[in-house]
Amino acid sequence: MILTLFRQKMVNKPVLSRTILLRTASRGPKPRLSAICGLTVALVSFDAAAQTTEPLLPVPSPPSGPQAPVAPGQTVYAGQTVTQRPRPELDPLGLHIGDFFWFPRAEVDAAYNSNIFATQTATTSDLITILQPSFDLLSIFPRNALNAHGGASTEFYSFHPTQNTQDGFIALDGRWDVTSGSGFYAAARADHVHLPRTSPNSPGDAAEPVTYNAYTANAGYAQTGLRVGYRADIAVQNAQFNSVPLVGGGTLSQSSLDNTFSQAALRGSYELIPDYLGYIRVAGNLNEYQHTVPGGVRFN
Repeated sequence: MILTLFRQKMVNKPVLSRTILLRTASRGPKPRLSAICGLTVALVSFDAAAQTTEPLLPVPSPPSGPQAPVAPGQTVYAGQTVTQRPRPELDPLGLHIGDFFWFPRAEVDAAYNSNIFATQTATTSDLITILQPSFDLLSIFPRNALNAHGGASTEFYSFHPTQNTQDGFIALDGRWDVTSGSGFYAAARADHVHLPRTSPNSPGDAAEPVTYNAYTANAGYAQTGLRVGYRADIAVQNAQFNSVPLVGGGTLSQSSLDNTFSQAALRGSYELIPDYLGYIRVAGNLNEYQHTVPGGVRFN
């Protein structure tokens, strides 16, 4: 399965779509290099390319139905809902701190789950309170950029406190402008999250949710604004899973899920006519598991 950790929008900067690949199929050992190379030729508008965030590996846009007209000057993208449309007149102003703006947020939610252990029979229900504080610290330098982000999500179960979870993340990203149309960019992120009970990688006899730490870093260089453009990206993500206590005592190691996921991509483009370009993009990835599952299988 593909477990999405977090997604983060950054205007005018390509970022890595952070995912962990967890193999759950039961099959024999196949130690090999898993490389996926894509060759894409397309026509895109310069305005659209400047406003969308492109992951290292292309992700198709979800289907969308008819959408109501928007105010002049605002662009609607495929799959964008009404609540996702920009509303500058309602955006928070933030707190001005030197060359930065700080945007703190806090959210409290309540939920009811009729089957917190995701079992077929003898289901158990509970009321859950969720606290979600977060912040963004965004720079306003004349050139270059340096931003920080952080957040947490804590779930409190009213009648089954052993199922409480504490997730969180901290991230940095920046940009170094070489010229007005070219520059380097980079980002780093650390996450502490848990697997939901519905995940096939969650043991059925676990007394608590499985937790793990994920570390992600990506960097790249882009040249835009000319007839000939190019971009290069590289990214690495490492996930380390923690042992989980079992019902009745003891612990179960989850180290067989530890993995390192690496990606790289190259893209070249040429402006065919004003405001439209054709591009060729090649990308590959490698997924390595550091440990074997029972039976000596490694799903590289």
